[in-house]
Amino acid sequence: MEYIFRIKMKIVLILVMLAFVSLGAQETAPKKTDPYNWYFYVAGGGGKATSFGVNAVTAGGQTGFEYRPNPYLGFGLGVGASNWAVKTETDYQKNLFIIAGSGIISRGAALYLLPIAAASRSEYTITYNNYQANFNFHMNGEKTFDPYIGIGVIGGSCTGVVKCTITGGELRLGLQINFNRMFIFIQAQGQTLNFKEEGNTVVSNASNGMGIFGLGVRF
Repeated sequence: MEYIFRIKMKIVLILVMLAFVSLGAQETAPKKTDPYNWYFYVAGGGGKATSFGVNAVTAGGQTGFEYRPNPYLGFGLGVGASNWAVKTETDYQKNLFIIAGSGIISRGAALYLLPIAAASRSEYTITYNNYQANFNFHMNGEKTFDPYIGIGVIGGSCTGVVKCTITGGELRLGLQINFNRMFIFIQAQGQTLNFKEEGNTVVSNASNGMGIFGLGVRF
């Protein structure tokens, strides 16, 4: 958990510094009259993932670009990396709760054994690299405040305790704030991911909800 917190703080500090630099650059950038076609960005954030009742705290970053043939439609590609801090209950802990609930042992005995069960909680980190392709609809085009919605597909691989390949999709909802050549955005995204472990034919499913903040430049 502390490791994930440090990653989030570093992402926030880097993005805040870039935001101050980019906003200051607006004073010297010439005003563009033609439509912007290319949008490049960096972003970071965090959230929570769930798979079969197992929860993970997530943090990550991404970079990419969006091409807009007109101000309202955008096609994007991106790459990113995420860390998932996973906590799972061991069989000992699960069985203790089942036995205590059934009345086989007394409540006092269960409370006595609970610290042992808590100590048996398993924690590990999964790191996965991903690439994304997405389609976005921008409601206000190049106006200052531009809400948007989008869908995308995801692929990648994970390392660490678990080695696997990843496929999935995502739905995104965000607000982009345009200045001159620079822009910032906030985005909520929900992902459905399929994990296939190395050497295993079973495919596991997970849902991941994230909030991210980003900034970029457009041409």
